[in-house]
Order: sequence, then C-alpha cells, then structure tokens
Amino acid sequence: MLLRVEAQALVVRDIVFTRDSWDELLAKWRSINIRLSFPAWVSTGVLWVIRAVLELLFELVHFANHSLSRQMEFDAHLHAASLVGSNALVSALWKSVRAGLAFNGAWQMLSSLLGYEKYTVDLFHHQRCAEKRLEAALAKDNEPTPFVLSLRTTYRAGPERS
Repeated sequence: MLLRVEAQALVVRDIVFTRDSWDELLAKWRSINIRLSFPAWVSTGVLWVIRAVLELLFELVHFANHSLSRQMEFDAHLHAASLVGSNALVSALWKSVRAGLAFNGAWQMLSSLLGYEKYTVDLFHHQRCAEKRLEAALAKDNEPTPFVLSLRTTYRAGPERS
C-alpha cells in the first residue's frame, strides 16, 4: 500500500514539476507567427494554471503526509514508553551519545587508513576500541565541560512518573 502511494506521489510530482516533449512542442509552436501560435499560447496558459493548482494540492498533500508521519512517530514513542517505561528509552538515548561518538572516532580512523590501502571487515570492533579511547580521554580531562561530565557518568534512573 505504501509503495503504491509513493508511486502515485512520484507520478503527480512528475506531472507538476517536470517538463516533457509536450512542453517542447508548445515552445516551438509559440515561437512561430502569433496568428498560427495563438492556440499554443492559450494551451500554455491553461497548462500553467492546471500545474499551479496541482502544485498547491501536491504541497498540501505533502504537508499532510509529513504531519501524519510525525504524529505516527510520536504515537510509536508513546506506545513504546507505555510498554517498557521511560527509563529504558532514556537509558538507550544516554548510551547512544557515547556510541555515536565512538562510531565517529572509529570511522575517522578507518577513513584515514584508506589512503594506505588498509581495510577492515569488522567496523564494530574498531568502534569498541574507539569507545575505550574515548573513556580514557574523558578520564584525562581536568576541566570538563557539562557535556563531558554527562558523558563520564552513567545513567541513573529517576523516580517513575505515574
């Protein structure tokens, strides 16, 4: 169902925003004598109005689709929080910051090794190594910022809200 809707959206987008051989024909027709090209000018005007209306409708549907998608994501988060509690989600987000920093560190290191034609088959091994280097760097920081302090500490669950 979703693929069919996306395909229909692509067709409407192509009708509204792309120009094809019909537009080229009208352009050539309009370039000749005005007495012969009058129908082409009328057709171009009508076509422009139709495309303007379709573009407006396309933007409205696109906006509604994104609003619906965002609301569905909020509902999914609410449902997940009701199933497992909010502490599990917060803990996962807390850990994802460190994992993301470690992944970026591993990616940068491996990217620099590409110039030497060095490759790996296990990116996540290098991520674990980068996480150990991150922990060592966090421990060495003598004047930590609040962000560094938050990375040093582990997540402690607060009281459950009823």
